[in-house]
Amino acid sequence: MMDLYPFFETEMQRLGYIETEPFFAISVSGGVDSMVLSHLLMRYCQKYQGRLLGMTVDHHLRPTSRSEALGVHAFFLRHGAAHQILDWIATPQEKKSMQKHARDARYQMMQDVLLEQGVTDLFIAHHEDDQLETYLLRYQKQSGARGLAGMSAIRQVSPWMRFIRPLLSVPKEALCQYARSFSVPWWEDESNQSSVYLRNQIRWQQVAHLSGKERMNLLRERAGHATYRQQIDQQMAEFLQQEGQNLLTDAEAFSEKRFLDLSEDVQLWLLRRLCQHIGGKQYLPSEKEAIALCTAVRSGDFRGKTLSGAHIYPRRGRICVVREARQLPKVPVPRGGNNWVFWDRRYWISAETSKDLWIGGGDHRLFADLPEFQQLAEIFGHRVFKGLPVVFLTNRPHIINYRLLDAGGVWHGAEGCPLHVMPQHRIWKNLFIC
Repeated sequence: MMDLYPFFETEMQRLGYIETEPFFAISVSGGVDSMVLSHLLMRYCQKYQGRLLGMTVDHHLRPTSRSEALGVHAFFLRHGAAHQILDWIATPQEKKSMQKHARDARYQMMQDVLLEQGVTDLFIAHHEDDQLETYLLRYQKQSGARGLAGMSAIRQVSPWMRFIRPLLSVPKEALCQYARSFSVPWWEDESNQSSVYLRNQIRWQQVAHLSGKERMNLLRERAGHATYRQQIDQQMAEFLQQEGQNLLTDAEAFSEKRFLDLSEDVQLWLLRRLCQHIGGKQYLPSEKEAIALCTAVRSGDFRGKTLSGAHIYPRRGRICVVREARQLPKVPVPRGGNNWVFWDRRYWISAETSKDLWIGGGDHRLFADLPEFQQLAEIFGHRVFKGLPVVFLTNRPHIINYRLLDAGGVWHGAEGCPLHVMPQHRIWKNLFIC
């Protein structure tokens, strides 16, 4: 009998789970990997008096999707665990890039449930074969060392959700053996057999035919890249702690001389990550564009560039990175305080009010005469103000206290309406989790 539970409990301890009465959530597709992880978590919760919530998203793309979701639901109820089926139907526009939109919608819906339930950790059943596929996929796309590091066991996604992947060192075959040993049902998604998708081609044409020695060698290579990524992250964190400003998470400024003393890899990844998060982008800027930016900074005649929604420019011996002022969205703030809007992919905002509030970019002249913003102006100039969020109540702009833009919290400045503010960049800056 194949029993992964002793390994699983050890892995949970390694990931920092030592408390009793935990509350976990898991994304369950119905495949063998997520069903086995669900069963392992059920056993763990039974031992430590915990609770488990399973979530299955029915994308309504296959005729059997509903019956499979109901099968998962019945499995959870049979084992005394909670389960929800979440429905998502793609719009015609979303169908043009189905995989991406389905993935984004799935995790957004699950995050909404996590917020409602007060749970942070979402368990994902990625396993060793998935790690190998990711490595080979990124190798074919000529990713750098950081991309070749693959998936991490813990990844902070938002202020309220992080991915936990405890099975990354477990081969899929071991999961299948466990499922058969403990009579865990699972359902096969026929789209996983399709040769249309590059990942599936790698799965069936490469990973499925690897010998034990070849698997070991590839995993060793990936581990080497992961170690290198950790070193890069550590150097970036130390650099920003020592050289960066500590006034606002949504902008950065650091010594140009100290930056030029860093290795080229650290320079490259520091600017890529800063541009991604300050520019409010879901993905990193391309390596080619970032290399051109680093080359310009090192040229000795750098006068400024834009990249991925960020504006990078020299000022008084510093390199400054702020949000580019173009195309800032203006969106309504959800009422009631329980729902959040992710404004410009930089700030999570909600309001405890029945009034109509909007969040958008403001004119930098709104900030010019406010004493608390003068220190920012001295470091960054007025460019920094153009990308800051402003609350609009009946079209009248209200300036959010900049300390909240840095650390997050509750603000009562919009005629007494409590506004909850959480900067996304604070998470990345503190944790450096990829």
